[in-house]
Amino acid sequence: QVLRRADGITTVSRFMLGELEKFSPDVLGKTTVIWNGFDPSALEGVKAPERDRPYGLCVGRLNRQKGQALLMDAFETLGPRDPGFDLMFLGDGPARNGLAEKASRSPMHPYISFRGRVPHDEALGLIKGSSFLVVASETESFGLAALEARLLRRPIVAVSKGGVQEVLEAYPGAVWIQGDTREAFAEGMKKAINCRDIQYEPTSRFEPWERVAKRYTDLLSKHVLRNHP
Repeated sequence: QVLRRADGITTVSRFMLGELEKFSPDVLGKTTVIWNGFDPSALEGVKAPERDRPYGLCVGRLNRQKGQALLMDAFETLGPRDPGFDLMFLGDGPARNGLAEKASRSPMHPYISFRGRVPHDEALGLIKGSSFLVVASETESFGLAALEARLLRRPIVAVSKGGVQEVLEAYPGAVWIQGDTREAFAEGMKKAINCRDIQYEPTSRFEPWERVAKRYTDLLSKHVLRNHP
């Protein structure tokens, strides 16, 4: 009922728009895609932490949909010897205890760590210092961590589906894998750890948050003025 009565509807990706149209054809003709944005000033001052070992990073809420358990299984296939890099999970959520218990039983537990929730500037530093970011979600409506990793020119391992396809479109640092299986993610991580400097011109598709916010307020003003001139 809300979707039928809405004057305008926004989604954060074309993928999410497509899913919405399948769910409710009534939205056709009144939707707008407004991608998430970024803070240029925050990205300019990012400092990577000093660490002795390279690490791959998974950022997101710790729950089943985000795929951390699958990623841990993939990491195990690289053992039991030292794979040459650590796997770090950044974030918190309902699956934290279960994932920590799973890690403690893994032969790869010396190389797995959980950092929990950290301030945004620290998270950006960890992304910049990582050897790669890995997106293991079942699906992503957008993938803000992937956008930040792209802007910081880090390799990104992901399955070519969902909104993350739009975030990483034409990005030479994307390591696409076929199928969300432990074997596929293991191969993707092995490929990404060997990636070197990524050279590319930043895309203009994604805008700073100020411009993104203006697109929302402009859309709201348009519909308010149309209905209440």
